[in-house]
Amino acid sequence: METLNRLVLEKALDVSKISYHLLGYVREDYCLLSAGGALGRGCGPLVVSKKYESMEQLKGKRIALPGRYTTAALLLRLFDPDLTDIIHLL
Repeated sequence: METLNRLVLEKALDVSKISYHLLGYVREDYCLLSAGGALGRGCGPLVVSKKYESMEQLKGKRIALPGRYTTAALLLRLFDPDLTDIIHLL
């Protein structure tokens, strides 16, 4: 997903699926089509951990995300802006 996000940021694609997070960054160059969308109740990013049992326990821990402009990154920051030690993976 992050690869598509970055290609759209570079204006390299005419049409693409992007993360909701990226839309605010590309609204001047792209328009949102009425088709598609994969975010809703029971559908979307999940936080998983082998060791920790609550989001509160994640403060100060390294958290891997699928990319800087992904919806997962946006939602995690909206949920708790104090979760700052984040690794963005491609």
